[in-house]
Formats: sequence, structure tokens, C-alpha cells
Amino acid sequence: MKKEHIKFGIFAVLALMVVLYVKDILNIFDWLWIMLEPVLLGILIALVLKGPMVFFEKRLLKKLVKKNFKLARALSLTMSFLLVVIFTLFVIFVLLPQVGASLSSLLAQLPAYFESVMVFLQDLFDNLGVPSDTLSNFFVSIQGDLNTLLKQILSLTPDILLYGSKLISIGTNIFLAFTFAMYILFDMEGMGKRYHKVVNAIMPNKKGAYVSRMSNETVTQFGKFINGQVIEAMILGTICFVGMLVMGIPYAPLVSTIITITAIIPIVGALLGTVPAVFIIMVESPMLAIVFVFYIIIVQIVEGNFIYPYIVGNRVELSPFFVMLAIVLGGGFGGVVGIIVFIPLMSVVYKEISIYVNKKDALLKEGKLYKDTDLKEE
Repeated sequence: MKKEHIKFGIFAVLALMVVLYVKDILNIFDWLWIMLEPVLLGILIALVLKGPMVFFEKRLLKKLVKKNFKLARALSLTMSFLLVVIFTLFVIFVLLPQVGASLSSLLAQLPAYFESVMVFLQDLFDNLGVPSDTLSNFFVSIQGDLNTLLKQILSLTPDILLYGSKLISIGTNIFLAFTFAMYILFDMEGMGKRYHKVVNAIMPNKKGAYVSRMSNETVTQFGKFINGQVIEAMILGTICFVGMLVMGIPYAPLVSTIITITAIIPIVGALLGTVPAVFIIMVESPMLAIVFVFYIIIVQIVEGNFIYPYIVGNRVELSPFFVMLAIVLGGGFGGVVGIIVFIPLMSVVYKEISIYVNKKDALLKEGKLYKDTDLKEE
């Protein structure tokens, strides 16, 4: 029996097992995701902090790096973590109170807004000849349910006994993630060398070199994408906040926070954040909501043509179609975190496939056979 037949048989058996036990396999992946969540989060934090850490080393500690590299690395890492602490304190003591005040004002305005909508619909249905009694009973029922819901939301107080264990779990994961990130960043060159040694020891030279190159490309793509996307989202949120304050549009802290968070998702992020933002502003003033839509469109044009190309550039190296595909696959697998992971991962896969196809095309034009042995590593 030929080796090709054996390989095909093994592949067929594995494919059949995947089909038959797909639910069990997905459960295993979910379990692994939960178990490795602190590690994965730590890697993401390390990728985000690598940019400022390298900046501090090259700009502020350039001379110290040559004299005492470990001390320079420790200082640059400390300054990077201080940036995280300062940003966290800003969010807790400055941003969150403003967002909370905007949210409370919004919830307080909802009953009056609902009343005006009821009057408008009542007039509309009267003109259409719809019985008024039926509509009145329906609106009264909805208004009662809405008022009850708003009272529950406004008077909601977290139950420490109910949520305590979950908060402790989240806090522990965050602490472990930052610990992993610190170790990764402090010795990232040494970890990289040890990783490549293990790869070269396990695999033959050609395959080991390919895996090492793929690993370097993946880490590079992830770092560039995450850093660029976070900076771009913060700039977009700041522009949104300043513009809303200048034009007198209400709920500026709440809306700009939504835009900043959603803008982390490329292409469609800010547009997704615009939808709830419009409804929030509409409670206060429908006209200002329309003004906000036009303002966001202008900001998106400026961001797409100037800000995004300059900060993120062509780092992702994907067409909009493949970016959307990565968003759908990543969102279905792991939500926002899945999207952030899948976009640079899709970029790496797309780039490797492009390299392979271009090599094959070059061999075809030269009149050579389609054989993998003809392909040489870059």
C-alpha cells in the first residue's frame, strides 16, 4: 500500500471523528479557552505594552541599554506599567463618573421620551383609523413595564455574596495576566531564542526554519495590529468627545466611550458604535442625533483616509472582504477577543498563501514542474 493511500486513510478517519464528535471537540476547546484565558490575556497585554517599552528603551534609555541592558529593561517595563496604572486611574476616577452621570440622565429621560413617542403614534394611528382603546391599553401596559424596569435598574445594587466569587475570579485572572505579561516582556529575547532552539531540535532544518519564520511573522503582525488599533481607537474616541462638546451634543462621555470601545474592531467598529449612540442622543434631541450622524460620517472619512493609514497603515495587509470574514469567524468563536485575534491571524495565513501561490506561479512561468521540492525557503 502506498504512503499516499495511508495518509488519505488517516485523514479520512480523523475527519470522520471530527464530524461525529464535533460537540465534544468544541467543549474541549471551550475548556482550554477558560483554562488558558490568563495566559492568552497576558500575551495580549504584552503585545500592547511592547510598543511603549521599546519606545522608552530607544528614546529615553538608549545609553543605559548599552551599559546595563537588564536595568534598562526593568525601568522601561516599569514605566510602561505605570502608563497602565495612570490610564486605569483616569478611567475609574474621571471617565466612569461622567459615564455614570450620563447613563443616569439617560434613564431619567426615557419615560418622558416614551410619552412623546406614544403621543406621536396615537396621532398617527388615529389618522389611519385604528381603534384608540386598543392602542391606549397597549401603550399603558408597555409604559408600566418600562417604568418598573427603569426603577429596578436605577435601584440596582450588586449582591456581594452573589457576585463576590466572580469578581475574585476576574481579579485573579487579571493579576495572573499582568504577571505573565511582565515575565514575557522582561525576557522576550531569551524566550524567543529558547523557543527557536526547541523548534529546531524537534523538527528538521527546513521545517524548523519555516515554523520559526511563521512564529516571528505571527507575533509581529499581532503586535503591530493591536498597538495600531488601540491608538487609532483612542484618537477616534477623543475626536468624537471633543466634537460633541463643541457642538453641544449631550452624553459626550458615554457616547465617546462606546465609540472608543467599538472602534477597536476595524472597518465596522465605529459604525457599530454609532447605532446605539444615535438612539441615546435621540432621547434628548432627534435633531442633535442627526447632527451627530453627519459628524461621525465626516470623522470616519477623515479617519479612513488619514488617521488609519498613518497609524495602522497596511499592517493588517488584508482586503475588506477578508477582514469581514475574520470578524465573522472571530466573533463567532470568541466575541471581541476572538475578532482581535482572528484579524492578524488571518493576515498571516493570507500572506503565507500568497507567498506559496506566487512561488508556484513563478515556477509555472519558468516551465518547471509543480513540486513542493522545487520551492525554496525565502
